[in-house]
Amino acid sequence: LAYITSEEGFKPKDYFGLSDFLLNNIPLNTYYICTNKDIETYRTCQAIEDVLEDIRNKGNLNDERVIIKFQPIINKDNKFTKAEALMRLQVGDDIFAPDMFLPIAEHKNYSHTLSKIALHKTCLAIKELKDEGYEFVDKIVGGVIPKEYIEPINNGIKEASQTGVLAGYETVDF
Repeated sequence: LAYITSEEGFKPKDYFGLSDFLLNNIPLNTYYICTNKDIETYRTCQAIEDVLEDIRNKGNLNDERVIIKFQPIINKDNKFTKAEALMRLQVGDDIFAPDMFLPIAEHKNYSHTLSKIALHKTCLAIKELKDEGYEFVDKIVGGVIPKEYIEPINNGIKEASQTGVLAGYETVDF
């Protein structure tokens, strides 16, 4: 049982959404009084979900709300060897790390769209660097990919190979 007080600006659908949110985040068979922090968290999650849905519906591979930053990786000899692509999501004036938006994206099946955008933007960045004269070693190194992501990643790569920028690399072995 959750007790929710009247909140200024809340519409009936907000109460249903907040109720669902609380039911997924509080233990069963407990009495819970909804706090302002709960309402704030719900509103943040709802704003993230709205942006993710809009991104998916528009399908723009250059959507500026999906931010890709590159973190250089330095080896033991203190030399730059590679970079890791990091994704962030901009919602209004706020920028969120993946731990905040990826669970929502996965739950709502928006993660494939984010993966396509990340791959596209990363390939564009690599192409720009190649055009500026940077040399790349032709190898891909990575960690372990959870098996539930393999099929969506493969689908995204196949789709990008037909429609997107591949940074001038020949695509083989799909």
